[in-house]
Amino acid sequence: AHRRPIALQPVRPMSSILIPVYGSDEVVELRLDALPEDAAQVAAVLRAETAPLDLWLRCALAYYELGRVEQSLQLLQEGSDIPEDIFPDSKADRVALVTALAGHCVNAAAATGGEKRKLKDLFDQASQHYSRADTIDLSDPRIWLGRGLMHLHRGELAKARQNLEQVLRQQPLHPVPALGLACAAFGLGSYHEALRLFRQLMTTCAEPPAGVRVGLGLCYAQLKQPALAKRCFERALEVEPEDQLASLALAVCEVNETGDRTSVRQGVQRLADLHKADPSNPSVLNHLANHLFYTKDFNAAERLARAAYQGASSARVRSESFFHLGRVHHVRGNLVGARQFYSESAKNSPAFMLALMRLGQMHAHAGDHAAALEALTRVAKAHPQAPEPLRILGRLYVETKQFADAERVLDKLVAIDADDADAWSLLAHVRVRSAASVAAGAAAAAAAADVGADGSGAEGYVDSEGQAPGLSAAEATRLRSALGAYTHAVEACRRLKKATPAGLWNNIGVIRARLGKTAEGEAAFRKALRAASAAAAASSARAPGVGGEGAGAEDSAGADAAAARVTAAYNLA
Repeated sequence: AHRRPIALQPVRPMSSILIPVYGSDEVVELRLDALPEDAAQVAAVLRAETAPLDLWLRCALAYYELGRVEQSLQLLQEGSDIPEDIFPDSKADRVALVTALAGHCVNAAAATGGEKRKLKDLFDQASQHYSRADTIDLSDPRIWLGRGLMHLHRGELAKARQNLEQVLRQQPLHPVPALGLACAAFGLGSYHEALRLFRQLMTTCAEPPAGVRVGLGLCYAQLKQPALAKRCFERALEVEPEDQLASLALAVCEVNETGDRTSVRQGVQRLADLHKADPSNPSVLNHLANHLFYTKDFNAAERLARAAYQGASSARVRSESFFHLGRVHHVRGNLVGARQFYSESAKNSPAFMLALMRLGQMHAHAGDHAAALEALTRVAKAHPQAPEPLRILGRLYVETKQFADAERVLDKLVAIDADDADAWSLLAHVRVRSAASVAAGAAAAAAAADVGADGSGAEGYVDSEGQAPGLSAAEATRLRSALGAYTHAVEACRRLKKATPAGLWNNIGVIRARLGKTAEGEAAFRKALRAASAAAAASSARAPGVGGEGAGAEDSAGADAAAARVTAAYNLA
């Protein structure tokens, strides 16, 4: 740096910084293409000339733009530590210095690996800087913006949304909080809101970055509009051909077009190219692991998923890696290992419902019904139209004898999937158990009732359909409801062109007989006999030679058919 009069040889703002000499009309020119290696020299000049705080910030940014982060950090720290009584009216500049320090910590955290302690330390430092900025000027929107972006990096999406909305209330057209809020909304599953914000950015930004188009595409993908999503990713790559996120998103789109082999090959090749360009990219590793899992290359899928979680700094990315590892152990039959990985996946991303559902399955298999019910209830609440968690919940409630809850869940399930014959059968079973409970209650009440003078008790209920004596009205109603569910199960089998199981016909026959419909009951038992005979014949035809592969399964099927035939014959007799 050297001194020169202000009037001499004016310099362009982008080529140098002018530091006014204290008590003089001269300046010190700090050329940006010749910044001292030691930032302490610049700090000494700034202190000696009592330079205003905005010059400390400009000098720090000059070093930062050259990639000299440590020197930049040194100037930010020293500038922010200048006593407030020296520049009492420079609140805005002081906030700018402190929030820049916080931003440095956030950027360092984003650039670090998955070291949890280091991440925590950096985010804690950033939080302290923002708290200090609050004491300077609580109303400065830059504090809310920085804190919102920090929460976004930490995956604290609700807090991020709260802070970024505060900024937009003051500055509705500010693109940075709008972009952050769009990302937070997307992460929270508010895809329509995120889409609106990304569209707004497309109209308010003169040259929106490729990331905005990628955001649009991701929203369209979540809203089940893959063609629009693909167009957004392709356009993003036209704008910035080296954009890895756009390329990754397009690759996933192509791989998901399972009906188009050419598209799938293109997507896999794109993933391979991305992996070659950056072998440590955890998102790419996860998607490759997912593809290899479906191609049944489980060893390679496990290797890539492990590499992904070891290099991931994002909890959501780690969650996906743990999920892939859980699936690999699941398919290998190592259910203890699968349970551990699914648990880690759910811990890292509590909103990852697929991991939570698989964890519920593992809890159920381990006999931890309470944990299984808790996990699967959360999944069913998050995705009320998804049939799979309801199927597992229904069976769990039956196993734990919570028949009222089982009936409630199974009623929802058959309303969503009327062709689920197993669900109809299970619902019928629950209603039969409910009828038995009604009958037991009635018997207990009758036993406790006063007996008449002639020693007779209350008569059993007989309805107009001629059902067997001894049925109460409530029990008969429950049995007819069960019969209706079994009938729906038969109809579902017919629609799916599946053979109706002998056991199903046998249960229908039992209920008809219990309701006094003897002829109809006999007809159902005969159908059960025919179904059992057909199943036994089919099992015999499929059975391999003695000791051949699958012999155990065929023997079991044949035994089941024989048992069903014996039961139907007994009931018919």
